[in-house]
Amino acid sequence: MLAAKFFFNIEINKDMEFKVHGPFDVPRVGNLIARRIPDQRVLWDQVEEVAPGLSSAIGCYLFALRGVVWYVGMAGRQSFMRECLTVHKQALFNEALQKVPNAKPKLFLLPKISSGGVFRTPSAQNHPVIESVESVLIGMAIKRNPDLLNIRGTKLLRDVNVPGVINNRQGQATANSVKALRKALGL
Repeated sequence: MLAAKFFFNIEINKDMEFKVHGPFDVPRVGNLIARRIPDQRVLWDQVEEVAPGLSSAIGCYLFALRGVVWYVGMAGRQSFMRECLTVHKQALFNEALQKVPNAKPKLFLLPKISSGGVFRTPSAQNHPVIESVESVLIGMAIKRNPDLLNIRGTKLLRDVNVPGVINNRQGQATANSVKALRKALGL
């Protein structure tokens, strides 16, 4: 029984790897994300040139302007190519472009990799590892950019307060216990 449990844990851990690709230029028309499929095809051709099969993969993606992330998303039930530039995502990205005029939109793709080193592809099942990575990335992005456009899953990240650690308020990091916790966490 112990051997089976040990083997099971190893198998789970092998399927928790992601790879970083990008940044890729997101096509624009004026100061808006290109809506036409032929314009978007340029992006996906660039993605495929860098890593064949990447546009059909699943994982997390990040939309950035001038080195700052404005949106974090995940693709699990459909590929990056079908998920990243939906009408809803275009509206969000265009909102960010209005806040940072003339910026060149960039897309980072973080595909989930199988234990054999192959890109994972869409499936109807749940994707808890991808969801968890998305949550961590949202937390990191919101710390750098409080205007992050993600709404789902951000209330806790925006509102919770742990003195000196999460959403620190002025003067909270001075207590000895807070300093000790920050040191223990490597902050």
